[in-house]
Amino acid sequence: MSMAMNGPEAHPGAEHELFQTSIMVTCSLAQYAVTRDGSKFLIIEPRFGSEEDSIGPLRVVRDWRTALRPH
Repeated sequence: MSMAMNGPEAHPGAEHELFQTSIMVTCSLAQYAVTRDGSKFLIIEPRFGSEEDSIGPLRVVRDWRTALRPH
């Protein structure tokens, strides 16, 4: 949801939906992150379906530029 804050005293304006997602917001698990300027969202969404729909493990490569350097 988005809501404009209007005027010098920041009165809330009308709200509107930005997009739909199937996350359930909980206190114990952060399922999304927002860029500082608010223009992009990173969302962890549950994947529904059969095991055949699985995409396998997620691999995160840190310091990948070092791996590209000639040895």
